[in-house]
Amino acid sequence: MNYAKIYTCIVLRAQIEHDERMQMKHDGVYFEIHHIIPKSLGGDNSKGNLVVLTAREHFICHWLLVKMYPAGSSDRGKMLNALWRMRRSPRRYKGQRYVNARAYEFLRSEFSARQKE
Repeated sequence: MNYAKIYTCIVLRAQIEHDERMQMKHDGVYFEIHHIIPKSLGGDNSKGNLVVLTAREHFICHWLLVKMYPAGSSDRGKMLNALWRMRRSPRRYKGQRYVNARAYEFLRSEFSARQKE
């Protein structure tokens, strides 16, 4: 599976829909800001590196970022750490994001192994 291609498609669609999404956000629809190139991989806060995503798209993009890097690589570790942190809701919300059992098992298992290294 080409995870990078799927990631790029989500980001490009969000960039194309930027104005519409900003209007929806202004009208009270919840969106999250995502770094296209993660800061831990050299990205910055410039406008060209930020995209407005739904919470679901944001979580999927972080899942894809984990899958894009080889197991055991430091970049995958960084992406895994970011995804693991995402399972918690933003500070302004109580509770946690929904993560299904398969996703949780994958995340917990690999995150735990990375922590032991």
